[in-house]
Amino acid sequence: IHTLSVGSNPIQSLAFNPTGEWIAVGSAGQLLVWEWQSETYVVRQQAHDSTMRCVCYSPDGKLLASGGQDGKIKMWDTGNGTCFVTFGDNRGPVTDLAFNAKGNAIFSSSMDGTLRGFDLVRYRNFRTMTTPSPVQFSCLALDPSGEVVCGGTMDEFSVYVFSVQTGALLEVVTGHQAPVSRLMFSPTDPILATCGWDGTVRLIDLYGRGRGAGSREVIRHGETGRDVTCAAYRQDGQELVVGLLDGSLNFWDTKELVSTGTIDGRKDMWSGRAAT
Repeated sequence: IHTLSVGSNPIQSLAFNPTGEWIAVGSAGQLLVWEWQSETYVVRQQAHDSTMRCVCYSPDGKLLASGGQDGKIKMWDTGNGTCFVTFGDNRGPVTDLAFNAKGNAIFSSSMDGTLRGFDLVRYRNFRTMTTPSPVQFSCLALDPSGEVVCGGTMDEFSVYVFSVQTGALLEVVTGHQAPVSRLMFSPTDPILATCGWDGTVRLIDLYGRGRGAGSREVIRHGETGRDVTCAAYRQDGQELVVGLLDGSLNFWDTKELVSTGTIDGRKDMWSGRAAT
């Protein structure tokens, strides 16, 4: 449909705005916002001192957050492309970001072993969640109600579930045999999908209201070298697309847990990229 080259630096993250017209791209320390239909840059800013790890739009699309290897979280006004606040509380690289449904708070995961909540009205770190023993958080997900935040780890291969209101640790979910790379809640069901470098996606009913109390389903991608690096739900929650290290996209029916199709992304990648 469209191809965009933004330079020679690796693209660490990207995100569509809610209307699907703009794509925010984090490449090295630079923040780019690209309007793909008119093929023009909306924003082009040097955002972080080092690599940008994640970008995230607010639900109304008016704010854009970026998190960097430098431990900083920057908030951007998408109307004028300016940074209006920087949070420097994290002591390690920021690995993931998520806004709550109201857009008045943002949550971060960090390699410093914390999940943090930031108030976007008073601009302060209002909640810091840590584990009993130190871990490195690689990703996070906020449930649609905004009451629960989950963090996936690089070293323990576990998922920690916290209460946003109290900061208390509610549950530790185990099962992955390699680092957890991505977490997301279904937009329609109380199901948490966890992705790992062990080639699996695990669907977990945290509240016991979906497939059964605490039920867990596993989607396996088989062969070695097929680590799950990312995933996303379709908006109706009926399909899940899973991105693998080998460059393929796999589509799954979330009700029947059957594969519905595959796209070999390597055919669309730059021709000089090696198979490994």
